[in-house]
Amino acid sequence: ASPAKRQKTTTSSGSSRDRNSRQQQRQPDRGGRGGGRGRNNRKRDRGTGGDRRLNATANNARPIFERACSSISSISAAENSKGKTAPVLHWESPNSHPAVEAEEAMLKQLIKYGKKERGMFRTKPAWLVERVDQLCRYNDIDLIQALSLRRTTISLLNPGMDMAKLQLGSNDNVRASAALFEEAVEDYLHAQDVPFITEEEQQRAHKEENGIHTKTPPTPDFIFPRPTRLR
Repeated sequence: ASPAKRQKTTTSSGSSRDRNSRQQQRQPDRGGRGGGRGRNNRKRDRGTGGDRRLNATANNARPIFERACSSISSISAAENSKGKTAPVLHWESPNSHPAVEAEEAMLKQLIKYGKKERGMFRTKPAWLVERVDQLCRYNDIDLIQALSLRRTTISLLNPGMDMAKLQLGSNDNVRASAALFEEAVEDYLHAQDVPFITEEEQQRAHKEENGIHTKTPPTPDFIFPRPTRLR
């Protein structure tokens, strides 16, 4: 080819490369929501996506709950210090109370196998976690509320089976979590200056009245010895 033709060919090829480069720059990112996460990357993330979403929800909810408890405790303590006849117990939640219809709609996805449902939700596929997360937003239910509903329903469907057999955690961890919750409630009641009787005090009073060898009936975690206004 002549020098003129070679120059024309080179110029045409260079223009083509420039057009391709400009098209790639204008091309929108078609990956996943993470920005550049394509289909293959989403498949690889499927095993851990649920864990990340569940942990993020729990971490976001914790400071909101702590701030609410702090402000409510200061209000209740001030009211109860005035010596009113009935103490006031402020018991509020940062989350709304879900409707029964919303819970029933959630259970269709939370309990896929009826009485045979087993395992913590963090072990489920990411697509199922994503679907439940979307249903939570649609039904105005917090994810933590939905997971609590799932655990309670699994237990009700399998009476007599402990959490370990249902693969919902070891019995030691379940008892430790329950103890931490009771301690948190006790601290909250103290902060609000609301009188109460603990479970241990109830059991001790029963044995003192009926003898140490008598069987202690089921006792609630806390009892209010006098009428208490719930607000």
